[in-house]
Amino acid sequence: MKNRLYQLDKPLVALSGGIASGKTSVSQSLQKSGLAVICADALVHQAYRMQSVKEQIAQIAPSALKEKSKEQSSEKNIDFKELRKLFFNDPIIKEKIEKLIYAQLPALFQAEAIKHKSYSFLIYDIPLLFEKKKQDEFDAIILVSCHPQQQLQRLIQRDQIDEQLAQKILKAQIPIEEKRQMADYVIDNSRTWQETQKQVDELILKLRARYQ
Repeated sequence: MKNRLYQLDKPLVALSGGIASGKTSVSQSLQKSGLAVICADALVHQAYRMQSVKEQIAQIAPSALKEKSKEQSSEKNIDFKELRKLFFNDPIIKEKIEKLIYAQLPALFQAEAIKHKSYSFLIYDIPLLFEKKKQDEFDAIILVSCHPQQQLQRLIQRDQIDEQLAQKILKAQIPIEEKRQMADYVIDNSRTWQETQKQVDELILKLRARYQ
């Protein structure tokens, strides 16, 4: 595959899903089953811990850096609550922060991929796969799905937010039904976890048959 994400030299399968659809639980189940899973969110968290990134955020959004303690006044940590507020209220800051973080991901991904070099294929847990138009850079796509109304209620319950805010968050993403049309494998997480796990087990057999 010529245009595979980060020029990986082995098959790469994307794992995605709408917010509150159950993707994280499926990702954890795949890992427990012995598959190699790299999590995009974990890479982003690594990026934010890098000193060079903190220094650049201090230039972009100075108020988002807070002193660690009175005893360690020279060291600062990112105040993510403040950064999130700036991120969603200032388009220029949002663009700069995204560009900064995404610039770190190729090296962080490759470092994780090396740790899994003995595996015949990798799974990349990437929440905004379709929103970032990355679907053509993968050998296959797994989508974790549930009914839109169920997704709404799970989001409200999980994040303890009102329906108005939950609707706003969902509208910022591509509808789950559209994503289903672009996926190679769909895990329906609308019913019990036992039923979802059965689908995950069947999927694992398919992936191993295809890529091992």
